[in-house]
Amino acid sequence: MTLFLLLFFAVVLAVAFTRPSNPSADASNPSADADREKARPNEYLSELRIKVNQGDADAQYELGCMYFIGQGVPQDNDEAIKWFRLAAEKGHAAAQNNIGVMCCEGILAVPRDSDKKDRYKKNHDKKNYDKKNYDDEYDEVESDEKDYDEADSDNNYYDDEDYNDDKYAEALKWFRMAADKGNKMAQYNLGRMYDNGDGVPGNHRKATMWYRLAAEQEHVDAEYNLGKNYKLGNYQWDYDSAMWIMRAADHGHAVAQYKLGEMYYYGDGVTESYHLAAKYYRKAAEQGLLDAQSALGEMYDKGEVISSFADQDNFINFPDHAEALKWFRLAAEQGHDEDHFDPGYMYDVKIKKNRWK
Repeated sequence: MTLFLLLFFAVVLAVAFTRPSNPSADASNPSADADREKARPNEYLSELRIKVNQGDADAQYELGCMYFIGQGVPQDNDEAIKWFRLAAEKGHAAAQNNIGVMCCEGILAVPRDSDKKDRYKKNHDKKNYDKKNYDDEYDEVESDEKDYDEADSDNNYYDDEDYNDDKYAEALKWFRMAADKGNKMAQYNLGRMYDNGDGVPGNHRKATMWYRLAAEQEHVDAEYNLGKNYKLGNYQWDYDSAMWIMRAADHGHAVAQYKLGEMYYYGDGVTESYHLAAKYYRKAAEQGLLDAQSALGEMYDKGEVISSFADQDNFINFPDHAEALKWFRLAAEQGHDEDHFDPGYMYDVKIKKNRWK
């Protein structure tokens, strides 16, 4: 399961470790500059430790991040856990989220409660969700407050720990603390747990609620998953699902860009447009998404990519086999195994036969 730690501190450290431009610096003494540059990380760490010893939660969180990725200090998960926990116990939302992730990933060992082990058997197979499951469970979120209240009043909402493996029970506790403070990473992580049934009974409505809270803070993966969940609940692309897929695509989510390209290509939930289909396929293809590379190559092969100067209502376009070959080759290099995407086939049958260069 893909979870998110919040490690934005690296940007802060990069700034802290970078010597600012100083036009008055002595250019004739580069060794002095080098000595100052080497000293800066140690100076920053010393200043950080002073704040840590004063009980500053932000400083404790930053030090935990440094130990987790080994920046400025030796990599040490135990030290990272120590400082994350101290910050988390002071209510630091990002640290609380990170503790939750480390529980889920098995980095933080959670003692097993033998009384819980037989209470709940996790089911990871989402295929078990049939139409009845969605009809019974899916409740479109009309407002965050209304849905949150409904979830809070659910008998099992704050008792899901009873059904978990212990590491998930501990993770759930920390995610909720952070999510209740508005931490979008924790909100997304809770959505993932409910979406996949990871340590909690799978619940489409709760997953959708948490995704929406994170998506409204521009968490791009939450935007995509929210759009996908709306489609699963309604069994078709509609305004809500299309809107969130568009937002994720515009924020650079490669799979969302590919899905939006498909929607425009087939007119599924949006007005059919080959021009926009090619636009979003290209965005995803340029990020290396195999399916998008193949789809864009196929559009070029069929002459469906409209030139920017073409009349999009009454266009006459021609196949561009050279451009198609380019995208098929990129897809094939990633292991695409469909015969008609094979670049050798394209070269022999299309380019040689039709004399495309």
